Amino acid sequence: MPEGSFLYCDVSLPVPLDRAFTYSLPETLRHRVKPGCRLIVPFGVRKMTGVALRCHDEPPSVETRQALRLIDSEPVLDEEMLRLAHWIAITIARRWAKYYAACCRSRATFTQAKFTS
Repeated sequence: MPEGSFLYCDVSLPVPLDRAFTYSLPETLRHRVKPGCRLIVPFGVRKMTGVALRCHDEPPSVETRQALRLIDSEPVLDEEMLRLAHWIAITIARRWAKYYAACCRSRATFTQAKFTS
């Protein structure tokens, strides 16, 4: 397998379960998904947007579903922001997805802001 090409990724979703969900990556996404990128994944009967937390080749003990689409070609959350969101979630709030989503919103706001003098 080429370097940087992974079979699975762990995704944080905005659901009231404080854990990541493992999805298999189709061949077209294996070399493109990176931690911090947003993905559209199936969850129950819905399609949801989540944040990739980790990419790996470790097969999970349960059957996985395939990620559907990559939203970002580059991560919207860098490694430092992912660590900060994780620290806040486990130390203060116990709600992972809420803080990853908040980081995505604030990062998007900062990158879209226009400053005039």
